Amino acid sequence: MNEAKENILKKLAINKHNKSVPASPFKFREWRTEKESTDVTDALALFISKLNQNRIEVYQSSTQSWCECLLSIIKEKRITTCLLGKDNLIQERAAATLSRHAKKTELIYFDDVYENMKSTLFHQAKASVTSAKAAIADTGTLLLIPDRDEPRMMSLTPEINIIVLNQRDLYASFHQLVKAQLWDKNDLPSNIIFISSPSKTADIQQTLAYGAHGPKEVIVILIMDSIEC
Repeated sequence: MNEAKENILKKLAINKHNKSVPASPFKFREWRTEKESTDVTDALALFISKLNQNRIEVYQSSTQSWCECLLSIIKEKRITTCLLGKDNLIQERAAATLSRHAKKTELIYFDDVYENMKSTLFHQAKASVTSAKAAIADTGTLLLIPDRDEPRMMSLTPEINIIVLNQRDLYASFHQLVKAQLWDKNDLPSNIIFISSPSKTADIQQTLAYGAHGPKEVIVILIMDSIEC
């Protein structure tokens, strides 16, 4: 055994029996943005600006008209197949509207386990409709919490992800979002998805390509009044 290894093992042995733990030399502080705004109008304008910078389309709508907005997007993008979840108000209203008015669009429901849905998810579903739990204004980030009604693959596999967000769920910063305690700290979600742009990657020549590892397009329908999900 060489001398360096012996010294390391001696230090480990000493630390193992040492009950006192020295204080960390690093100091931590509560993080927040320098210009964190509590003004709803400012946060909304910043959020939309960030989304646009990140190549995310934004449509402002209302509780009464967001389904018409969704229908317009489906027709404008010529979406032939749309993936939907189940058992929440967003999914139910989207299904009702599209089944009634988008006759050329086939509706696919995520109603089976992933293993049985693979081919459908990767080869058939052109677009999906999902709902955002919250959003962060200063980074233009959407927060999705997948569950059995909206599994995580819904936002990852189709070419186009249409996300429905309530303005009331917009926070100025990540700091504010964490303070809001959107989930029980004793029952944390098993998966949280943060979306700040369509999927993108660059090769060794730094040529940017979209859609390599997820949706090529992300579209947000921003509901400006209240809607229960």
